[in-house]
Amino acid sequence: MDGQYEYLAQWYDRLGGHDEKRWGGYLCELLKRGGANPGDKVVDAACGTGEMSIALCRAGYDVMGVDISLPMLTRAADKTAQLGLPIHYVNADMTNLKLHRNVRAVTCACDGVNYVLEEDALLSFFRNARGGLREGGLLLFDVSSAYKLQNMDGQFYGEDDEELAYLWYNRMDSDVLTMELTFFVQEKSGLFRRECETHRQRAWREDELRALLDRAGFACRVYGAFGFEPPRVDEERLQFVAVAK
Repeated sequence: MDGQYEYLAQWYDRLGGHDEKRWGGYLCELLKRGGANPGDKVVDAACGTGEMSIALCRAGYDVMGVDISLPMLTRAADKTAQLGLPIHYVNADMTNLKLHRNVRAVTCACDGVNYVLEEDALLSFFRNARGGLREGGLLLFDVSSAYKLQNMDGQFYGEDDEELAYLWYNRMDSDVLTMELTFFVQEKSGLFRRECETHRQRAWREDELRALLDRAGFACRVYGAFGFEPPRVDEERLQFVAVAK
């Protein structure tokens, strides 16, 4: 994950294409159904530019955001300060994060788990999350499904406007999707500056994630994202609701 959001951070909110209000509302509903109440401590792992952390804080939760990308956290902190919200942000790798046992829930929205490529590292994240939760505590995370990532193989995207142009090419190797992003940003001189980033996401299967959660001490349910029904075969995003045993 490290180094993959150095330049993209300044454009992430614009290019993400997410409905943050809908997503935040869904997370809050999952927390409510799992018995987490306003005032409870929630750790938002891979919090990015803070959109979910802000939504959770506005719903009354005591939120700490964690992300490995300092540029993403800087944007999160700036937005949070403008809104006057009491969110604490920590620059750390979520797979190595040690939590005190006073957390009611850990959330990880928008592909944070996909960016963990190795089984040992993901198991470490799950175990560290479990270590900060009491029995009945929640770990909520979503993944872009294997079906979605496999169908992105060979796909090419692009956009061009007055501020920014970008090219985005995807290729699948085994179970890892590599995304090559090239940005062209116009400077005051009228010339364009070129910046490149490479992102990699693993196409985790539902059974792989269930097995790792069980090893880490969780029972889990899986939904098609933004709903409360089991995922379809062609579901593009899976929502995991893991409960500490």
